[in-house]
Amino acid sequence: MSDAQKAGKAGILLLFRKGWGAVVSFGVMAYLARTLSQSDFGIVAISGTLINIIQAFAISGISEYVIYYNGKDEKEVTNSAFWLNLFLTVAVCVAVLVASPFWARFYNDERISKIIYLLLVGFFFNMLSSIAVAQFRKTLNYKPMVMIQTIFGTISQLSQVLFALLGFGVYSLALPNAIVVPLMAMVLIYKSGFRPKLYFNREYWGRIFNYTKHVIGSSVLSKVVHEGDSFVIGKFLGMDLLGVYNLAFRFARLFADYFLPI
Repeated sequence: MSDAQKAGKAGILLLFRKGWGAVVSFGVMAYLARTLSQSDFGIVAISGTLINIIQAFAISGISEYVIYYNGKDEKEVTNSAFWLNLFLTVAVCVAVLVASPFWARFYNDERISKIIYLLLVGFFFNMLSSIAVAQFRKTLNYKPMVMIQTIFGTISQLSQVLFALLGFGVYSLALPNAIVVPLMAMVLIYKSGFRPKLYFNREYWGRIFNYTKHVIGSSVLSKVVHEGDSFVIGKFLGMDLLGVYNLAFRFARLFADYFLPI
């Protein structure tokens, strides 16, 4: 199969995944918007903002480098990228854990720290599987990746409804990150066939950083633009209005967020 045929097949698979995800997300958001309070969505939005801003400074572009690089030492570079990605992910998690109590006090709600901890579990496992996902993307082998992400993504979305029905309140929006995402990450890593070796090859890290520094700059600017409004609204207008704004923004961006990445 030619690269063009693989790309066409990948596009069709992504269209299916994104289309199904958009339908499920629309239904789940519509239900949760009528079940949970406005402030619940605000709390989760401002909690995610802290993680998003910190991680943009550290680990943007590493998986993109793995896709880009095609030299003779490709396996060694990929293995080195995995360990660099893991070390930076741990550093981000530590930074977020240190900052989360101050972040919660800044917004006068202790629940923010707990939500951050739940979101952080999902973040860690997402980053752990990012190199495996890059392997699928590099070889245009999208079928197993799409099927895994579709199944677990659907479970994650529907579990929010289940947790809401069981009375978990604001935690309904974050619990799937701590339960479903780790399982999905493990399956993705297993199916990718990527098995990291216990050597770091740190001589490649400078080369990776030289590539990612441009991606990091773009990512940081993008995060500031897209997350800065939540920061201001949450602080000066309160969690209720931030929740309304976040819901409206997610509905407005539904098509773009799901279909433009294809």
